[in-house]
Amino acid sequence: MNRYSDLNKLLTVTGYALKFVKNCQKKRPYRLRSSQGDRNLRTSLTKEDISLAMDLWIKDTQQDRFVKELEHISLNPKVKSLPLVQQLRLYLDENGIIRCKGRIQNSSIEENAKFPILLPKNHKLTDFVIMDAHLRNLHTGVVDTPPSVYLFLIGRHNLLT
Repeated sequence: MNRYSDLNKLLTVTGYALKFVKNCQKKRPYRLRSSQGDRNLRTSLTKEDISLAMDLWIKDTQQDRFVKELEHISLNPKVKSLPLVQQLRLYLDENGIIRCKGRIQNSSIEENAKFPILLPKNHKLTDFVIMDAHLRNLHTGVVDTPPSVYLFLIGRHNLLT
């Protein structure tokens, strides 16, 4: 992850690597020639490839930084004894990613914004996600940025700097 300068490059390289592995696992008959259109169709990244790459990096980051919480949620999903698990009402989604439940779960906003993904402070992926949101929103401030899909364990001051 430290080799890349932004989220887009990280996800693109990871997406191509995942696509390569998936293509290697498929058993295909050997073909001498293929049309140019067929080749481009197989090698271009889809939205699903990028999403799988992002999920992979999120799970890796969470497994690295939230070991106790992940173990607790996996083994005892009903018991909420750890402070972070209690405060944020953490749970594992269907992809194995730690998400937070909140008071906005009954609102009419997008599902990903209702149940944000938990990301740690002082991590390269968190920095990438914040910078990506900053650039996508044309350098607007924290106040003007729309609700996020991610919940960061950092204060507003850290977002401003």
